[in-house]
Amino acid sequence: MKKNFLILTSLISILCLSGCGNKTFPEEDDGYVDKLPEANEHGPILQAFNWTFNQVKENLPAIKNSGFKVVQISPVTPSKNGGTTWWSFYQPLGFMIAESSPLGTKNELKEMCEEADRQGIDIIADVVFNHLANTTDKDYEADGTPKVSPQVAQYEPIIYNSRNENLDGVGVTFHHIKPATGSGSETQYYPYGDLPDLNTGNSYVQGRCLQFLKDCIDIGIDGFRFDAAKHIETPEDPQYASSFWPNTLGKAKEYYSNKFNGKNLYAYGEVLGDPIGRDISTYTKLMNVAEDNYNSKAYNCMRNRNFTPLTSSHPYGKVVENNSSLVVWDESHDDVVNNSNLLPDKTTIQKYALIAANKDITPMFLARPNANAEVGTIGNYTFESENIAAINRFANRYKNATEYLSAPDKFFVNEKIQDENDGGALIFAYGENGNSYEIPVPHLKEGNYYNQFDGKMFTVINGKVKVEFDANGIIILTKTKNPLRPVISIDHRGGTFAGELTINISIKNATKSTYKINANNEVEFNKTISLKLNKSLCDANKEIKLVIKANNDKYVKEATYNFKVIDLIADYFNVINFDSSILDNYSLYEWAWKNGTPGKWIQVHHLEGDTLLCDFKDTSYTSFLLAKFPKDYVIKNVDAWDDKCVSQTTDIEILKGFFDAKGF
Repeated sequence: MKKNFLILTSLISILCLSGCGNKTFPEEDDGYVDKLPEANEHGPILQAFNWTFNQVKENLPAIKNSGFKVVQISPVTPSKNGGTTWWSFYQPLGFMIAESSPLGTKNELKEMCEEADRQGIDIIADVVFNHLANTTDKDYEADGTPKVSPQVAQYEPIIYNSRNENLDGVGVTFHHIKPATGSGSETQYYPYGDLPDLNTGNSYVQGRCLQFLKDCIDIGIDGFRFDAAKHIETPEDPQYASSFWPNTLGKAKEYYSNKFNGKNLYAYGEVLGDPIGRDISTYTKLMNVAEDNYNSKAYNCMRNRNFTPLTSSHPYGKVVENNSSLVVWDESHDDVVNNSNLLPDKTTIQKYALIAANKDITPMFLARPNANAEVGTIGNYTFESENIAAINRFANRYKNATEYLSAPDKFFVNEKIQDENDGGALIFAYGENGNSYEIPVPHLKEGNYYNQFDGKMFTVINGKVKVEFDANGIIILTKTKNPLRPVISIDHRGGTFAGELTINISIKNATKSTYKINANNEVEFNKTISLKLNKSLCDANKEIKLVIKANNDKYVKEATYNFKVIDLIADYFNVINFDSSILDNYSLYEWAWKNGTPGKWIQVHHLEGDTLLCDFKDTSYTSFLLAKFPKDYVIKNVDAWDDKCVSQTTDIEILKGFFDAKGF
């Protein structure tokens, strides 16, 4: 039993004595030094949704500083439409690592994994084994099952050729039961979208899936999240049972353990909602799970300001009873991209704090995508805030502690007792700003504690602590007395720009701050500074490397930001870093539109070097995307979307003036 909570900017306030006159305690420090856990089991996960491999690699120091042990990346398989939209990654074309995608190259994936290993961070990849890509959402076989995309034939010819009948001697490779009925029927067809459901009981399909897992392990991936795991049968299913999981995940675990001297492969499956006619224990015996019963309970407790349901003897149901780890997210990427069931930002962070403090839960924090869920774009950087870091450090420190949960009034209290460091506790309350509350903490021994958000000292006397919450509503207490860690804030975090770019930097909790540009000397500054970046600061590759350091008496924080300056060709929209071989192998079109009006297909303009020039001078188009079609393909209806598109870019705003096509 357990739980806790978090915040967004500065936090918590003061604390007074409770019922014991002027009793005071000497200041003390337990000497604890923060570190990541050795094992990935229960370690906080950062879901780097839509990030490129290089973006993950560049942010690993910040990820480590924030206390994340594991980073979950998007699927690495070849994907429908080339993986240019987030959902296309969940329609794979085959079971191999893509040589190149908008996430990066296979070699960049390897380099990312190697750097993560040096940082003590494990990488897990999202994996889709339940289905492959379809043609369209309205294209069906004669029996009513979705048609498999012909692109699958390029990567999985045997699976594609035997999709409807046994042509290659391996059996039929897709399910053709729609709708199936009875126990486990959801494993025979995918009810959420018209996607062709793989026959995961087929031995050839199992072999291809296992080989993919081994390939991932060989390149440096340490674990997997299995999308739609509930829709793949288990050996214990009363109906439609198969050996898929033992023959894939089971053998991959053995392979990983043998390769890395007994280290455990981390794996969890998405099991949302109760399996039809089956028990969740059929999955928890095979893997950790992300199920939504506990998540829904936490969500409702947050909304209702009543945490009593989270302090019951079995708040997780059968998951923890079966000694399996429960993965719980602060928010789902599906909910975010669909803008549904979302809590306010502040409350979402409080919910993450509640989840992360729980020793029987593996917490996962979503790095929210931007409004368009663009691939290759980091939507926000809340993951690196000191608020999230303080929560993760607390969670890592007390994962093996004895904990006591209570829900007095509208507060949630999680007390931690661990060896001599039994002063650790996380106290969450949804109090009004400026009001004082006396909160019972009966298991904490008397003494001084320090709020890990703002460094203020609080005192526990007679099993109570008196606090005043600020608007964020979280306090994290330990005996560790440390200066606050330096915080670097910057309004541009690298990337490509034209002309001149002004960078604004501010520093908190530091006694010294410096910046360095390329090979120039360090320059010291005081708290805030504005820098103007332009071509005069570039190295020979037209690149600018900006390194910022901030330190105080105990901590040093360093951040690196990489910029590239480009020269735009006037009077055109510039698509930079364009691979000219695309024009040799595909027909290329633009799908252009005005705000609020239908789109139109336009044939692509001319190429100068590695820049594709698009002419929008004489139009009122506001946005467009580039789309590849089969070589010599001619679009006959220029006013309607053409489903023969092989792959496409994300939406591009014309006013921006340029688009980086690397990875397209």
